[in-house]
Amino acid sequence: MGLQGVSRNKPPMIKPLLMALIDTHKFECVQMLLDAGARIDVYEWIGEESGEEENEESEETKNEEISFQYSVAGRSPLHAFVLAVYEEAEEREKEGRGGEGEDLGDRVDEKKRDALKLSLLPNRRIAPLSKERGCARWKVRTEACRFLIEVLDTYSVYREELKSTDKTALDLACLCGEADIARGLMEVEEADRVRPEEQHLTLLAVVGGMLRSDETCLSVLQLLADKRADFTRAGLGDFSHSPLSLACEWALEKSAEFLLSKGVAVGGVAGKNGESRFLWLRHRRLIPISLPFCFGGVQTLTRLASL
Repeated sequence: MGLQGVSRNKPPMIKPLLMALIDTHKFECVQMLLDAGARIDVYEWIGEESGEEENEESEETKNEEISFQYSVAGRSPLHAFVLAVYEEAEEREKEGRGGEGEDLGDRVDEKKRDALKLSLLPNRRIAPLSKERGCARWKVRTEACRFLIEVLDTYSVYREELKSTDKTALDLACLCGEADIARGLMEVEEADRVRPEEQHLTLLAVVGGMLRSDETCLSVLQLLADKRADFTRAGLGDFSHSPLSLACEWALEKSAEFLLSKGVAVGGVAGKNGESRFLWLRHRRLIPISLPFCFGGVQTLTRLASL
């Protein structure tokens, strides 16, 4: 594809044609390139201003082009595909697709696009090719992924958890609330359970619930439960949040109820200061369900009531 120009909020980058087509959601063209043998073990490369010493500004040097070094690896095609599916879903939700005023032709076009995306889903095309080429578990740095930067800017209080580690395609799928893609990635990896080093996926799913919806968060949590994730081993750094306390704080009612049904204790993971986060219950319906977990069971509640 070659060099992409500089814009106000976007650094220059060198991007393979396959990724450029994924980013513009041209899935039919993506299919054709894959059929033609396009390489999938590639990165986009992001430009940084070269570290050359600046000369004193003059009228001549003011108009000189800035020199960039393309040494920062960005996303792979697998990362880009996960984010492209998320972007389309987000766009549809914003536009309220499926309403009474929608044209029949638009619905037909959407069905065609959905069929194309299904044919590219990780368990069918992109992830198997990535695994074959040894790049299925490649990670993208937070600063090299515009989506992650936007999430950090929006939810800066959770910056530590999101920025602490680089993200795999599976991490992005959980963060984006894309349970089908996450399932496909796990199928390709032939993973019957969540690995110990992947216990952070639970927190990413709950943060994703803030981005998308309670329903999408729940679908990812259900998948992780099927894969025997240990919900009690996920914590959020200095802020002492457990998945449950975070779900309650952000009013993800269905997700909180699901976590409670799995026996997740409140504040199950202490932060670096040794403290645990108490529930902030925005929904009254959660109070009778969660109190036994907060105070150690019904017997404790009975004793408290008698005081």
